[in-house]
Amino acid sequence: MAFGTLLSVIAVTGNVAAAESSQWFNWTKLSNPREIIDVDGYRLATAGDVLIAVPVDGNRPEATLSGDDAGPRTVRVLAYPEAAWQEANVGEAGTTISFVGAALMSYGEQVLCLGGELDGRATDTAVSLQYVNGRFDVVHLPPLPEPITGGCGAVLNEVVYVAGGYGIDGRPKRVFWVLDLAKQTAERGWKSLEPWPGSARGDSAIVAQDQSLLLFGGQGPGDGSKHLQQATTLQDAYRFTPGRDAGWKPIAHLPQAVNAPIAISWGPSHVLILSRSSPLDQSALAYHSITDTWRPIELARRIKGRDDNSVHTRNEETESQETALPLTPNASEPRADATEQPTPETLSAVWWQGGLVLHSAQRWFFGQPQRITRGLSVVDCVVLFAYLGLMILMAMYFSRRSSGTDDYFLAGRRIPWWAAGISLFGTSISSLTFMAIPALVYRTDWVYLIGNLMIVAVVPVIIRYYLPFYHRLKIISAYEYLEMRFGIVARLLAGITFMLYQLGRMGVVVLLPSLALSAVTGWNVYACILAIGVLATLYTTLGGIEAVIWTDVLQVVVLVGGTIASCAVIVTSVPGGAQGILAAGLAEGKFHAINLTADIATTALWVVVLGNFFKFLIPYSSDQATIQRYLTTSDEKQAARSVWLNAFAAVPIWTIFFGVGTALWAFYRVYPQRLDPMARTDEIFAWFIVHELPIGVAGLVVAALFAASMSTLDSGMNSMATIFTTDFYRRFHQQASDRRCLQVARWSTMLFGVAGTLIAVYLAMQEAKSIWDQFLKIMGLFGGGLAGMFMAAIFTRQTHQAGIVIGFAASAAVLYRVQASGAVHFFLYGAIGIFTCAIIGWLASVVIPLPAKNLDGLTIYSLRDKD
Repeated sequence: MAFGTLLSVIAVTGNVAAAESSQWFNWTKLSNPREIIDVDGYRLATAGDVLIAVPVDGNRPEATLSGDDAGPRTVRVLAYPEAAWQEANVGEAGTTISFVGAALMSYGEQVLCLGGELDGRATDTAVSLQYVNGRFDVVHLPPLPEPITGGCGAVLNEVVYVAGGYGIDGRPKRVFWVLDLAKQTAERGWKSLEPWPGSARGDSAIVAQDQSLLLFGGQGPGDGSKHLQQATTLQDAYRFTPGRDAGWKPIAHLPQAVNAPIAISWGPSHVLILSRSSPLDQSALAYHSITDTWRPIELARRIKGRDDNSVHTRNEETESQETALPLTPNASEPRADATEQPTPETLSAVWWQGGLVLHSAQRWFFGQPQRITRGLSVVDCVVLFAYLGLMILMAMYFSRRSSGTDDYFLAGRRIPWWAAGISLFGTSISSLTFMAIPALVYRTDWVYLIGNLMIVAVVPVIIRYYLPFYHRLKIISAYEYLEMRFGIVARLLAGITFMLYQLGRMGVVVLLPSLALSAVTGWNVYACILAIGVLATLYTTLGGIEAVIWTDVLQVVVLVGGTIASCAVIVTSVPGGAQGILAAGLAEGKFHAINLTADIATTALWVVVLGNFFKFLIPYSSDQATIQRYLTTSDEKQAARSVWLNAFAAVPIWTIFFGVGTALWAFYRVYPQRLDPMARTDEIFAWFIVHELPIGVAGLVVAALFAASMSTLDSGMNSMATIFTTDFYRRFHQQASDRRCLQVARWSTMLFGVAGTLIAVYLAMQEAKSIWDQFLKIMGLFGGGLAGMFMAAIFTRQTHQAGIVIGFAASAAVLYRVQASGAVHFFLYGAIGIFTCAIIGWLASVVIPLPAKNLDGLTIYSLRDKD
């Protein structure tokens, strides 16, 4: 009853949120600075959380911060949307700074002002205005290589870029300069890079987006005259990606001419384009950097509800003629000088405190972006609830078969090889994988696929060299073997490392899909977390490993079925079907899969192959959640079959996941208007599931997302309970009865499940998932060391306990340094960790001699059947 109420809360909150979200922005008015004089407009920028407005009129002295005491030396600042404007002093007397035609950009608590126009001529002045205690201090930067005005600039990874502008002769320039702000002041200097392949231009727009720079339009040279006369409005656009292979690439042209464009990063992959010379209630353009598509955006119009009856029409955006806010001039609102004629509107815009600031003709608005959410239909909810209810029934059935710890941890070794194999695959696919792989391919290409196929190469090594020890030694915990081979310290060190990593991973695995579902459906995020956590904890505590494995089998079926259903819907929705998707993907390089380079820091083919071989070796050789599946089969031969089934099933299913990513790209390339600009890229599959799939199918695939999360959660709980009961409680309470150990196992399973769920709730409350991402990275430093302990145990005779502990610590230290340097691609971290631990552990054991230990049956050199 309580669980049903919880699920009802999910559905109800989703419907409410969907009803409330009816426009892209929720607009409110900002206060007016109430200038005494009438000016052309304001230049807007941000310094940290502060909004800065500088009055600008090219024909008045107010265009500059003058060098004499008589000139204006203040700008207007706003601390938060509900506040009143304040004045802030800028610099000291004796410095002249122009804001007319200058490239303004934000850099932390600073505003960079580059170039501009003084006394009708371009200048090479470059300064940083640093906001400190209510005033701006002026710090001079190296002057630009030559004077320009009307240039554009952006900061990316502490490097400032300036593109185009007009020279002292008034003609457009084709220049591209960079300045590394991370360098010491004395070492800074502008460098010229190869400019874009198009014509010279000024008054362009450039923005940093997704680790690239995007350059849009501007004013070209026209017939060769100066920029103030008969200039040509350009519509071409380009992408510049810094790095080893830095260069420009043409992107889709603007669909219409935009005079003096303003480019604003909108969400993780959209850019909003407005025109400085257009009125406030203009239509804007939105560019999507992943699909390279444009769409018009009505910033202030409401979006009606959507038709739920057809996948082809349910997301078509139809808009009412009502405006969401009075963007048109308000007659009752007094102007600065009612006796003067209004000047032509000049639009200013900037992204500030998570929203969009618009200003024109004394009107100021702040738009808080809104997520477009949609709850599941009744049919979808019935499908989802039926699936979750089935989990409980299965747990109740298997709970009657767990009469001892052998049943609870190993299912009495009666699991069929094919079920164990499917469960192995289900364990390897978390909810993060279910969302992240399609999202990665949607954003990039197929380079990672070859790496995922390396599981097939790892299987023979596991079966030949590792599996015999786990089965023939009749162990329950994989780390029992480490005590046999090295000693109790190695066993406990491995067990603690595994449990800490699994506990943190469980919290993140529950949180991130809950956040995604909450974002795209409007469901309550805490209800999602509790639904996943409570359900997985319940059936794992009741049924033990047998319930885990058989629910994994069902979860894999649902997951794969939902993924295939998503592919089918996309194929029938995209013009040309599968052939159209294939043709578009080939044309845009979306199926690119091999990088032939020797660069160790990139996804070179050898890096992908070698790195992923060892990435798979780590869990299949040292992860209790994986090894425990081997031990649930009746013998070594059956276990080997399960591992092979897992590998051969992974090849086509991973390929399907990659195919979904490319299909999503093709779908939203055709229907860019169906995207939510504020959505994170990792949410794209969840967004498609909820907003595009037919009724009933959406519920099935949401169940698959729940399934992927619970599959990881149940494996983590059961394996941690196994380690705690076997390696800690039973190891130090050897007289404890099996019945008592079973009670400890059930209670520890429940407590681990509660802990993982509460960690997810805590992260959601604190919005601090990045902290746990860092925690997982730190714990990941020990993953290679854990596998290195098993490698040293199996393949060396000399390595002893003291040596392997030293090797384990050295592995973490080396990986920390490697990660900090960024000189090696993360695919190679596993290999580095494994070999550092094994080699240093062996060397330390040679240097520190200890009495020899009987190793019969504990290395490959003395392996014998213990049966």
